[in-house]
Amino acid sequence: MNKKKNLFIFDSSNYFNYEKNKSNLNISFNRITFIFFLFLTLTFIFSFKVIYLGSLEKNINKKNITKSDNRSTIIDREGNIIAKTVIIKNVGINPNLIIDKKRL
Repeated sequence: MNKKKNLFIFDSSNYFNYEKNKSNLNISFNRITFIFFLFLTLTFIFSFKVIYLGSLEKNINKKNITKSDNRSTIIDREGNIIAKTVIIKNVGINPNLIIDKKRL
């Protein structure tokens, strides 16, 4: 029952081909991690700021603005009124509801 185990060693140089960087930029791993953590911290800072500002209660003063269809008076060069806004109310009578037509 004692089996011999054989150990095989392969040359791995054929599997990985290293090509020299064509742009000749020498970027180290430390520089990349520094930039990554810098952007990560800035993202956290701005995210917390947005969450904080979004959670604040705002005191909004609401002003009720009434709709006014009034326009100013139109005056000519001599000061005479050409057009003026006049408030008009319409009153109507329903003839079917009149009880005493002579008194009306």
